[in-house]
Amino acid sequence: MDVRIAADQHGQGRLTTGRIMRTKSMWGVPPSRFYRLLRNVEAAFPARSLSIAILGCSDGKFVLPAARRGHQVLAIDIDQVALFGGKKPGIGGEVWMPGLVARLQQEKLHHRVDVVQADFVEGKPAQRAAHLAVTSGSIQYSRNLQHSVRAIVASIQSFVRPRGYLYIDYMLPMEQKHRERENFFARGALHALFPATEWHVLYDRVLPPLLEKAHVDNPVDHFHHWGHLLARRQVSPARRPRSDRRGGP
Repeated sequence: MDVRIAADQHGQGRLTTGRIMRTKSMWGVPPSRFYRLLRNVEAAFPARSLSIAILGCSDGKFVLPAARRGHQVLAIDIDQVALFGGKKPGIGGEVWMPGLVARLQQEKLHHRVDVVQADFVEGKPAQRAAHLAVTSGSIQYSRNLQHSVRAIVASIQSFVRPRGYLYIDYMLPMEQKHRERENFFARGALHALFPATEWHVLYDRVLPPLLEKAHVDNPVDHFHHWGHLLARRQVSPARRPRSDRRGGP
């Protein structure tokens, strides 16, 4: 199923105005490095509203911060409740998740975001349009066990335009069951799927294991071992302008 709420192109400013009450994602707030990334990609493509793709967007933890800065966002997730609202397992039982669409409408940001209910691995973009594509933890979804890791990563990469950026939060195995799953990466394994002829990997960092408090969809305290990778899509030598010497965030 592919359910869309079309976005228009009105408003190109970096920041929204007016006294609109901000909503909160049930997944918390993005880490500071996400806001730093946004600022750096804005600097790489000045004087324009960015096209940003959030793959596995859930209820908008990364979507609304980008839309609030005046960017046009493509938000894709297969989870109907996360997008349109409904009940989720929480710490003390079922909790109500308002959903991404309700949050966008409440903050009057719906015109900046194209919401798509779909499997981002199976759904291909019409063209490589995003200045920045972001996915956080989605490669490790149980649903993605039906896809090869190479197919998952190739699909994520396909959303990025030439000279655009791709940011991935990924998980390393913490338990034996994780080590038996292809979509939990050993150190350096994700980097290997970014050929140097097509991508410049700016960093691939592995963090120490982290205890995460219980949250929606996982109502018990648990450990994660996170890594994050940032890469920039190369331009073929025949198309690269001589004056293009820009680096990355």
